[in-house]
Amino acid sequence: MAGAHKPSLRGALLFVSYFLCSLLLSMLEDSFALHFWKLFRNGAAALGSFLLSFCISWTDRLCLSSRIEMFCTLTCLTFTWLVGLIVGFMMLGHTLLLILAVGPAMGMLARHGFADGMGEATVEVRAARARRRTIFFEGDVSHEPGDACVVSWPGKYATAWDHLVASAPGQTSAAVVFLPEGSKNFGKHSPIPRREGIDGRCWCMPLYGEEKAWGCRWWALWIENVERAVQHRAELQVYFFEGARDKGKVVSFETAGQENLRREALLKKMRDFKSCDHFRRAMEAGLKNLRRKVRYDSSSQYSREKYRLFLRWLPAVDRKFLEDSDGLGNSQKAEVAWLEKKGYQYTAVDISRWLRPVPAKGDPMTNRPHKLGRQMDSE
Repeated sequence: MAGAHKPSLRGALLFVSYFLCSLLLSMLEDSFALHFWKLFRNGAAALGSFLLSFCISWTDRLCLSSRIEMFCTLTCLTFTWLVGLIVGFMMLGHTLLLILAVGPAMGMLARHGFADGMGEATVEVRAARARRRTIFFEGDVSHEPGDACVVSWPGKYATAWDHLVASAPGQTSAAVVFLPEGSKNFGKHSPIPRREGIDGRCWCMPLYGEEKAWGCRWWALWIENVERAVQHRAELQVYFFEGARDKGKVVSFETAGQENLRREALLKKMRDFKSCDHFRRAMEAGLKNLRRKVRYDSSSQYSREKYRLFLRWLPAVDRKFLEDSDGLGNSQKAEVAWLEKKGYQYTAVDISRWLRPVPAKGDPMTNRPHKLGRQMDSE
């Protein structure tokens, strides 16, 4: 336990010693006369230098999504620091030079002193960015007979969803349900009607093999939407991953839960893979230098290559199982299996047709859903 407090304690000691230096400088001026204004002024200069150098040293971690964003942030911070130097020198003269002489070094050291806390902060920042990339939608099914209705959509293609909705403002017919964390029905469960003859306390069991934190209320809402679309004789459309039309299905709805548990168990082995020599050699060979900026399918150059190496590391049987699973998101697998169980005909569509924006017709859209997540599985 004692070791856990060392980083924060070291950072605190560094800052206290830095502030005391500014106090000493104020006391040395004017024949050791302590003037409150000078103490405050020098302390503020010390604190400003400390914080700016601290932020600049963390720019690479706070702006992982884009090198351009990182460069702009660094430029702005540096410019602010330079302006502060000029103004401060005019006010403080030689005192400022002594304060700033150790400022950058102390800021760099403070970065390591507070590494744990800042690490948690960056995780929160990434989580917030992920939430902004999710969609909220509870379905909107057209009553016009024969209209196309999206009944299954891979959640990882959030920008493609935007392009789909923008192509026909206010006219997109969709049965899909995405309930992100914080929405009214997130985390709620729905019992399985007896008439279905399916075991389980709620829909989580046949869908995932176990209860999930995000719940299964979305599934009950989805079934209602699909039934409405069928009643209106809509053309049911299922969207598959790019270049993977008709792939990624489970054997049947009855096996969906167990297949999901097997996938999750295999993906948990990623932790073992990241600690093996094969992964370390790959990192040294250049894997760590690949871009981590997320593209339209929520993946990055780094994550795709890491997953490819992970598959190669797995035994052949497990590798084939995961490769055959590619094409639909986790929730989608159950959706498609349910359509087939009920005997509902659907059209398989490749998501690639919506990867680029399509010019919209008419006025700007008024009922555009936010970006998505029902479970936001790694679809």
